[in-house]
Amino acid sequence: MRREKLTKKFVDDLAAPAGKRIVVFEPALPGFCIRVLPSGKKFYGLKYVNRHGRQRWLSLGMHGVLTPTQARQRAQQLLGKIKAGEDPAEDQQKDRSALTAKTFSDRFLNEHVDVHNKPATRRHVRSDLKNHILPAFGRRPVASITTRDVTKLHLSLQKTPVAANRVVRVLSKMFNHAEIWGLRSSHTNPCRGVTKYREKRRERYLSPTELVALGQAISESVEAKEIDSTAADAIRLIALTGCRPSEITCLRWEEVNLPRALLVLDDSKTGEKLVRLGAHARELLAHRRQKCTYVFPSPKKQNSPYRELKRPWHHVLEKSGVQDLFLKDFRHTQASVAGESGYSLLQIGQLLGHTQPSTTAIYTHWTDDHIGQIAERVQGRIGAALSGSPDATVLPLRSSKT
Repeated sequence: MRREKLTKKFVDDLAAPAGKRIVVFEPALPGFCIRVLPSGKKFYGLKYVNRHGRQRWLSLGMHGVLTPTQARQRAQQLLGKIKAGEDPAEDQQKDRSALTAKTFSDRFLNEHVDVHNKPATRRHVRSDLKNHILPAFGRRPVASITTRDVTKLHLSLQKTPVAANRVVRVLSKMFNHAEIWGLRSSHTNPCRGVTKYREKRRERYLSPTELVALGQAISESVEAKEIDSTAADAIRLIALTGCRPSEITCLRWEEVNLPRALLVLDDSKTGEKLVRLGAHARELLAHRRQKCTYVFPSPKKQNSPYRELKRPWHHVLEKSGVQDLFLKDFRHTQASVAGESGYSLLQIGQLLGHTQPSTTAIYTHWTDDHIGQIAERVQGRIGAALSGSPDATVLPLRSSKT
């Protein structure tokens, strides 16, 4: 039986032999230990004998979520209760049996989703909980949900495979935290055996005619006061830059650097990202310059981002006659224009802000000036089409990843 002082460096470096698990106890605190699984995950634990003389194991939490000091303090508190005749493992088992998925989901939202996830992800998680997960499991004890239960829910959503897979991902994250927080036994995540549906990748891009029609519809809608100018400009900037809609609707002026023709997005989906601005985009932003935190402020809430694009966007689509199009499809259009213009996949990836470590480890980066020239040309063609120019050509780039 191995015994060592459990310091952060020691636990970080600790590894189990292939296919085996190890347990290391700390000599100074009886029963306090770290368990390393074949998967590499590490859990702090406490081994003790209860008042009936039975040996019990208690999980304290996962390393990384808890530091050795925090785990040691928790073990000391529990040892005090054990000396007083209590049985923490038995109490934990009772809590598991009583805790419903609805009660657990509240803790999951408060302690994980609201702390670590971005606003769009928070909305998706809450929607999946409300519409699918809680109707199926809300009253069930969280410890009683099985792989068969999750598979049944997944199968009921087979007509919407993307949504079905997303629900399983949310559930999997929830059950991982249930294990970390000691609300389910380790290695009991019921989502592990669920086979996800194949998702068809969407490759919708706009033709020159569609871009012209959209541009005309935007201008006519603003003139007729059917949509406001803020919504119109947000849609135009999404089209010009190929940014994700949330990156533009939540864009702050501190992220805009017009002298350098850049957007410096410090919290995009892939982390910090630089977006080059062509002449059309720079002119649009210069025209909007105002004393407000957000470039596109909400018309309803003071100093809040614009989150009401759905209705004006659907109005523009209906007016233009363009069908089967989402705002995020402008990323495909940027890739198509860039590909038709002769740029490589690596250049297009950098233009769109993709992160490909395997590629960047092999190839050197193109200079900022070169990517800026690509942005100028690509956005110039899209901007010309939106303004009604008939000579903009957009061809599909099937092999690009957007």
